[in-house]
Amino acid sequence: MTNEMATGNQTKTDNWAADKLDRESQAVLLTNFLKQQYENRSSRFALNINSSWGFGKTFFLDRWKRDLEDQSYLVLEYNAWENDYSKDPLMSFLYEISSQLSRRLDECAKTSKDAQVVKNANASLTANKELTEFLKSNGLQLMRSLISVSTGMKVPEGINLGTSPYEAEQKRKEAVEEFKKKLSNVIGTIKQHEGAGNEYFKAPLYVFIDELDRCRPNFTIELIEVVKHICNVDHIFFIFATDGEQLQASLRGMYGPGFDAEVYFNRIFSREVHLSLPNNHRFAKALEREYEMFDSEDNLGSLIFASYPEVQSGIEKFYVDFQWVSDAFNLDLRSQHQLAATFDTLMKTRAYENEQTFTVGALVLILLWQRKKQLFKDLVSSPLKTQSKNELSKLFRGLGGFEDRKGPVLCPKSADSWDVAQITISEVMMSFLQLLHASRKEIIDIKRGEVTSFFFVQEICESPANTNRHRPHLALPSLLKMIDQIMLAA
Repeated sequence: MTNEMATGNQTKTDNWAADKLDRESQAVLLTNFLKQQYENRSSRFALNINSSWGFGKTFFLDRWKRDLEDQSYLVLEYNAWENDYSKDPLMSFLYEISSQLSRRLDECAKTSKDAQVVKNANASLTANKELTEFLKSNGLQLMRSLISVSTGMKVPEGINLGTSPYEAEQKRKEAVEEFKKKLSNVIGTIKQHEGAGNEYFKAPLYVFIDELDRCRPNFTIELIEVVKHICNVDHIFFIFATDGEQLQASLRGMYGPGFDAEVYFNRIFSREVHLSLPNNHRFAKALEREYEMFDSEDNLGSLIFASYPEVQSGIEKFYVDFQWVSDAFNLDLRSQHQLAATFDTLMKTRAYENEQTFTVGALVLILLWQRKKQLFKDLVSSPLKTQSKNELSKLFRGLGGFEDRKGPVLCPKSADSWDVAQITISEVMMSFLQLLHASRKEIIDIKRGEVTSFFFVQEICESPANTNRHRPHLALPSLLKMIDQIMLAA
């Protein structure tokens, strides 16, 4: 039985202790749904989990697999990316799955103290050995090149096609049917002994296929097709993890722009679900805790924030700023991890040197350096070329997925008062970038309040590190130093 720990009003199992996106509930929902499908005599099922690259599909599958195993299901995994080098997806898949099956059954037979479990595992292991021997002897006959002689595909040496296309097709079908029979024997042996109170595996057998969106397009498509057509055996549920948009592009690349991907999906997958969209505010909190960003009060005190949300605590302002950038640039979870790691290094370096860091400015520049270095160089060397927020927004859209979102920023209301207004991120960045090469007179005018500016602009100008002792012609050496620090940290 899995240990549990309380998290607010909910109970989070150890399997999901590292879950930052509250996706455990979605795993429970899927488990119950598939259990119901199986009990309603759906002996075959192919579920597609559709989510963009970087949104946590692998993490989700890994934790969900542990949940299923805790409930005595046998779960096998196939990492498509690790096998992408293979010239033949089918043989790669069959070898990996049969090998895993043998290891799991062998472990069960060796580690269990229950005599009946050992007996059941050995019986299943014997059936699987027959399957393995069949694959060794008839693997070439199963290769996809035998589907049709007329395709013009190059046939590997050692394959006997027969004297006619009819004979070749007959040999292929015989090999496929015999393979299905052997695989059914393994599943049947497992199913025969389930539910006997001996903690043995129970049906259905789950097969998780992950990392498809990192593979060559032709490998991905062929793998999906051969698994669906060759392995449609009773009591096996397949779980695919894909990036739907990328998969559609691959399909159109292989079959032509007029290819209807939706019809294809309906034919291949029994059902499709999407992972819940992450809450970037919650994820920002999790990243801050993971990197222990503010283990020192000096670190938090070294930040200058763009946003002024209703909750006025400094750490909450950081969450809002980080979410603002993540939402505006449509960052996936991996990108947010990379951004947080680099920002953490930059902030702590600058805090150690008693220099302040403007959060939104630093985050956006880090992102530009990571994604498009030439744009980074152009903006920091000639910021005045971008005279309007529309021009800057257009440049940001060149990174893909950018939306010029607004955030709560403290703005001048009168000569001696401030008020919060909704300001776009391009307006914030335009004001920040223009400080990089502002003249000494312009900085003095800002400090004296003779130039209307955002509150964060005044804070940057008044930062103790922004003196002109070493470079009198420049007023903000701390910002120029930050440019070099970003290129080193990122």
